[in-house]
Amino acid sequence: MSLIRRFQGSVLVAAAAAGVLAGAGVAHASTVPDAGTHHGATAPLDVGTPEEVTANAPVIAPDGSRITHALDRAAPKALAQSGWNMVNTVQFKVDGARIRSWVPSGPVVSLAYRGNTAAAACQIPSGGYNWDYVRFNGRYGWVRNDLVTIIYQATGPWGSLPWCP
Repeated sequence: MSLIRRFQGSVLVAAAAAGVLAGAGVAHASTVPDAGTHHGATAPLDVGTPEEVTANAPVIAPDGSRITHALDRAAPKALAQSGWNMVNTVQFKVDGARIRSWVPSGPVVSLAYRGNTAAAACQIPSGGYNWDYVRFNGRYGWVRNDLVTIIYQATGPWGSLPWCP
């Protein structure tokens, strides 16, 4: 192995160790090249840690109604009244995907991990991204759609969720 290769390897190891020691979490610095792009470059992912979850934050549904998770029976009724059915299924591509109460920067109501699945209804554009309205582990919310892949689709144009009204 050449001296230059050894030096490059040492620099990479030192940089990684410095990032870990400085508290740079992998979840906040992650990028996934195949998870979509934002304005032509690899975008930082909307991923987080369990500490930032605010489980009792109300969610704004696609029709603008407010869903309070403390009232589990009210959430499906509000969704049914809005005319939305969760008939599509998405699978998460990353660990710690934030499910938000509204877009693009609402409180995080849940986190999903690579391989988890969620029911999905529709999408909206906001903050330079498209956001999918999902139900994950009994919680409604919005997830950036570059963090999921459609694995079952019953509505919308193929390969994309329908637009929310």
